[in-house]
Amino acid sequence: MGEKRILVVADDPDLRALYRFVLQRGGGYASLEAHGKRSQVEAALWGEPYDLLLLEVFLSLFNGIRLIGEARERLGPHFPIVAIGGPFDHELKARALGAGADRVFHKPLDPHRLVEAVRELLGDGHVAVR
Repeated sequence: MGEKRILVVADDPDLRALYRFVLQRGGGYASLEAHGKRSQVEAALWGEPYDLLLLEVFLSLFNGIRLIGEARERLGPHFPIVAIGGPFDHELKARALGAGADRVFHKPLDPHRLVEAVRELLGDGHVAVR
């Protein structure tokens, strides 16, 4: 099937680099990145195929919770979505899960737990979608 690809949506270039490093070193995953204006993020979301969506909930130009809901609706109920928020917040976690995230992580992020969740969500038989 080849290398699994993860679309990372985050504003901060340092965070995108950190996620790319953690995912590559921890699981051998390739990363696609999306940031900037909503049109740029949507082009990435609905363009090149990927196997899992990893996104920051707090995005400067649009609502990450809403984006999770849109992605869930468009990608279907079984497509893996991982959300990352700020410090632990029960309400944020509930909102992200309610919108369609499969896993929600808070900062500071434990890279081992993130890779473990990605591995679990990308079990055998998963096919990349557009």
